[in-house]
Amino acid sequence: MNLPDFAARCSWPPREPVVRARLEALGLLVTCRRCSGTGRYEQNPLDKTCYGCAGSGKRLPPLTARLAASVRARQDAGELSEYYAAERERLGGARKASARLLENLVPEIVAFAAARKA
Repeated sequence: MNLPDFAARCSWPPREPVVRARLEALGLLVTCRRCSGTGRYEQNPLDKTCYGCAGSGKRLPPLTARLAASVRARQDAGELSEYYAAERERLGGARKASARLLENLVPEIVAFAAARKA
């Protein structure tokens, strides 16, 4: 099963970071077999980072219909509620920071535009 099909069965956006984060919140990531969970691979000549897990030591499990059904059941049972609350708080904080940044920049932008017209 490919990532978009798996994500659709779980009613998630079909983006790997979203799927990975939610599977991690459910404790379903598996130990990388290439680096045995260390995140380092000595055969990589550049920086010794494992390409299989991008240095995290964990990988996505095989995306199967059985896993999708299990994940959907656990999601419906509310096992991701803490994850969703943390994401809402994180994204809300980012939006507030962006709004503050814009509030500080707007007077400067207006002044710059006025100076260009003059």
